[in-house]
Amino acid sequence: MHFDDNDAFLGGEVIEDADEIVKHNYWCDAAWHHTVRRDDFATAQHLGRV
Repeated sequence: MHFDDNDAFLGGEVIEDADEIVKHNYWCDAAWHHTVRRDDFATAQHLGRV
């Protein structure tokens, strides 16, 4: 996905290079590994722990 300096969406790009796809899948899996449930985040925010 491409965004401008104001974070407005400019469009997407189809990636067909297998090495590039594997790299992006790795980043996605790494991000999911560090996610926090919304309810847990909201509770921590409310208690000032985040």
